[in-house]
Amino acid sequence: MIQLAQNAKHPSKKEQKPLVNEQIAFNQFTLIDENSTNLGIVKMENALKLAQEKQLDLVLIAPNPTKPIVKLLDFGRYTYDLKRKKRQAKKNQTIIQTKEVVVKPTIAKHDLEFRAKQSKNWIEKGHHVKFIVRAFGRVSTRIELIEKVFDDFYQLVKDVVEIQKPLTASSKTMYAALLVPLKR
Repeated sequence: MIQLAQNAKHPSKKEQKPLVNEQIAFNQFTLIDENSTNLGIVKMENALKLAQEKQLDLVLIAPNPTKPIVKLLDFGRYTYDLKRKKRQAKKNQTIIQTKEVVVKPTIAKHDLEFRAKQSKNWIEKGHHVKFIVRAFGRVSTRIELIEKVFDDFYQLVKDVVEIQKPLTASSKTMYAALLVPLKR
């Protein structure tokens, strides 16, 4: 059995590169020049001659079987621009983490204040906070206690959060609410 190295990419996730010059299997296609001008439907031989004259490459942009579109451009520059755009998109991407605060309905006031302070720090950093109340035994039937704990917690953090998902029963013994930063 062959094992892939841990940092090797999975073969099925490999990116497909666009077809270039002689790799294009179409006899005729719509050709667009380097200035984005449509040159109409052109035969492969004529397009290759034109590409050689201008010292550019033919790149298959839209591999549609009925209307393939090929563009005249510098393939090296094209791949560089694609990689740069991909890197820029990844850099601009924001990742929102969801932090969890798990409490019991019988939590002490100071402990709840501590969790609220911790949650405020997370919210100020832009994270979401999932507030979870775990109630076991007889306490799980006393919903008013569970709601009181959540209300007390919310009163401590209401100046920086809003409720995205109100307190709901996610299981028989667990209630959860999702709090997000205020939109300013």
